Amino acid sequence: MNPIVESTAFDRAVAPALKQAFPFVNSGIVAELAADGKIASRIEELAMKSTEGELTEQETAEYHGYVRANKFIATLKRQLQRIVKTSAKQQRCQESLIGEQQRCQGEQQRCQESLIDRLGLDTMRLCLDLNVLMKRMVF
Repeated sequence: MNPIVESTAFDRAVAPALKQAFPFVNSGIVAELAADGKIASRIEELAMKSTEGELTEQETAEYHGYVRANKFIATLKRQLQRIVKTSAKQQRCQESLIGEQQRCQGEQQRCQESLIDRLGLDTMRLCLDLNVLMKRMVF
């Protein structure tokens, strides 16, 4: 079995659930995901015993449980970091689109005002021309 393919499939399956579970996740929350001091000390103790081949059967089971938990937490952190990164990109895009929309609305307003000014001048010219024609007409 290819571990990279398995990991990728796992990541794809977990990502939507994490987005729903953590809609307001930020980099600070992700950074805080870690074992507390007591557990970290216990893991370190078990790791040293494991290296020396001195783990009891119960300690081996406990150590494997911590290893599984650490893998899960690492996967969780990786996925949440992706969500944070994607959310930041989406926010920047949204802000950019809003800015572009406001710029276009301003440009549209200026065009409308310019058109109104031109139409106003053309209307005045027509009125003057009509006035001149009416003076020349004999009733």
